[in-house]
Amino acid sequence: MALVPNPRPDKYGGVLLDGDGAVTGFTRRGDRQPSFHFIGPQVVEADVFQPLEDGVPAETVLGIYPALMARRPGSVRGFVSAAAFHDIGTPADLLRTSLDLAAADGRADHPRWGRNPQIDAGAQVTRSVLWDDVTVGAGAVLTECIVADGVRVPAGAVFSRCAIVRGPRDLEIAKLD
Repeated sequence: MALVPNPRPDKYGGVLLDGDGAVTGFTRRGDRQPSFHFIGPQVVEADVFQPLEDGVPAETVLGIYPALMARRPGSVRGFVSAAAFHDIGTPADLLRTSLDLAAADGRADHPRWGRNPQIDAGAQVTRSVLWDDVTVGAGAVLTECIVADGVRVPAGAVFSRCAIVRGPRDLEIAKLD
């Protein structure tokens, strides 16, 4: 399991390691004991997943790994790295991370956009993340928004700190916290 020191134990559960790098347990969010944060990459022997039923979701950290650790102590290991960790778990996190990465790239107010954005010359798009095939109509104003694939922002629309996705009938809009 790739790990970094837990940056926010109040927000994230943690991984506990012994001095040898073996995972000894997991903490819940809010636990104050020192822990590490699992950032996603992991290397797993295929036989660990052999007993799982096809098509049934399984949770490694809270399901598979604790059972494996009980059967084979020391079999789950952590690798602590100095990798940067950027949270994208909520739309607000995604916007914050995108703006932070853009600033580090010298584009403080312009995060990268997806493929084929079509922005009318009279539209204003500021500090916003646009996914693939987004169209922004004339006079529309987007400020600190996340706009998902295929969204067509109508002419004259004004959105600030919103996540905008295509719904079954119309746009679905949620305010960012």
